[in-house]
Amino acid sequence: MPITYVYNPDDNVVYTNATGVVGADELREYFEKILADATISNRFWEIVNIEKVTNVTLTYKDCTALSSLVKRFINEKEYQGTLLFSPKKLPSLAASLFFAVLRTFSTATFLVSSKKKEFEALVFKHVKIKYQL
Repeated sequence: MPITYVYNPDDNVVYTNATGVVGADELREYFEKILADATISNRFWEIVNIEKVTNVTLTYKDCTALSSLVKRFINEKEYQGTLLFSPKKLPSLAASLFFAVLRTFSTATFLVSSKKKEFEALVFKHVKIKYQL
C-alpha cells in the first residue's frame, strides 16, 4: 500500500508516509483504516511526508467524492489538522487541492511545506513537538 502510518500515543500524532502513485482509492483506504483504529485518541495531529510520491491521480471530483468520509474522519476523531511535507510540485499541488475542499467544511489546520526546515518549524509551532525529516 502506498500510504502507511504509525500512531504515537505520547505525542498524539499519526505519522503518515506515502510512496508511489496515490489516488482516490488509496486515500479512501487510508481514511477508513484511521477511522477503524481504536488506538488513535481523539484530537490527534497528522504529520504527512509525501516526498516519495511519484504521481497523484486525484481529481477535484475525487476530492468531493471523498468528502463525506473525510467529514467522518474529522468529526469522529476530533482531528486537529494535517501538516504535509512535499518537495515535489505535483504532489504538493494535489494536496493543496484536497485541502481546499476540506476547508469548505472544516476549521482544522491544513498546511503544506516544500522546505524541510520550514516544515519542522510548522510542526513545532502547531503540534509542540520537535520533528526532524
